[in-house]
Amino acid sequence: MVRKNLSDLLKEEAQKSAEPQEITVEAKLVVEEPTSEETNSESATNHRRTSPTKAELETTVKDIQAALEAAQTENQELRSQLQDQKTLVEKVEKLQAELDQAKETILKLTETNTKSSSKTTSKSNSKPVSSALARPVQSYSLPDMSSSTFSDKDIGWFD
Repeated sequence: MVRKNLSDLLKEEAQKSAEPQEITVEAKLVVEEPTSEETNSESATNHRRTSPTKAELETTVKDIQAALEAAQTENQELRSQLQDQKTLVEKVEKLQAELDQAKETILKLTETNTKSSSKTTSKSNSKPVSSALARPVQSYSLPDMSSSTFSDKDIGWFD
């Protein structure tokens, strides 16, 4: 017998598992009619049922109804979220339109302002533009710092 490395064996198994394999399952349902001997209670309980019982069906129905209710509540929540989003989109569109209108107004005002300011400066260069510029400037005097000695009052020390 030839010895193989573990890596070679793993490669072979990987190649085998990579190849598609067909698995066929055949199921046969055999329904037998009870004979007169099998009609007694012992054989009836041992007989294998092919259809689900009433209790199993009721639990299945309850599970399906619970799943349906959960799906309906989730659907309702999604619809309300969708409605909220539609409302928000409408508000955003309205605000965007107002913003665009405000931008246009600002551009028009700045354009007219620059035109009017250029006209006033070209018409009269000697006249003051604002009254704030025509006011005299107040001057403040600083204390005499020519002496090298300072008193406590000059420095701001007080005991």
